[in-house]
Amino acid sequence: MQDKIYATVTAISAVSIASALFYSMYLAVAACSVSAAILLAALRHWRGKSLDRETLRLVNNIIGSHTPGRDTASLIIDAASPSMPFYDSLVSALRAYGLSGDSSSSFSALAGYPSVYLRTAVDIILNALDNGADIAAPMRELKQRMEADLSVRERTAGSASGASAIIRFGSILFLPVFAGISLDILGFASTINSAVSAISPWGFTVILSLFIVAANTANFRHGASPVLEKSAKAAVSGAVAITVFKLAAIFAMSML
Repeated sequence: MQDKIYATVTAISAVSIASALFYSMYLAVAACSVSAAILLAALRHWRGKSLDRETLRLVNNIIGSHTPGRDTASLIIDAASPSMPFYDSLVSALRAYGLSGDSSSSFSALAGYPSVYLRTAVDIILNALDNGADIAAPMRELKQRMEADLSVRERTAGSASGASAIIRFGSILFLPVFAGISLDILGFASTINSAVSAISPWGFTVILSLFIVAANTANFRHGASPVLEKSAKAAVSGAVAITVFKLAAIFAMSML
């Protein structure tokens, strides 16, 4: 689902860039707005459903629902929520374990999730299922570690994202605005100086557009996000920047 949305966002952004350069600014603005809105909504939705945060929710639910002597499998089923990204795998694993009693094969799918905390929680669950060990105490310890780690991690990420936002804002707004003004200055100067008129405004536009797109792509190139997510972010950022570039040129021309 995520991959399809990111691919759609990238395609709409490409339409926006092409429209801004070759066809209609109205279509460019509309496509740019739609792609940006979809991407922001998707990122906001999935950011709150990170594996670690959802694992912490599962751990909290297990601790809250635990009572002495309760069956571990039923406890986990009640603690899990269909909105958790690993819900289907967890329920399937519990059902397979109930039929076979083989924990290693039943829970093998959960081992593939890229979350150390989820794998730790699964190990605690398996220990309770296989050996009848207490599940509440180790889950409380895991909760404490997770809350401390996630708090530090999110504060660090917030500081880093603030610095990155300043750089990206410059690539989306300041660079395109100055590029648009420069394009109009070039056009105005060509009417006065024949040497300047030898420079093609269209060629200048293409070069500036390529540079703007490259700058916005570089902003997301080395991020930790999946490739399609980085592509969607770069595409939307480039579409916004190109739209701002062309709009700045239009408004600057009206002032000359």
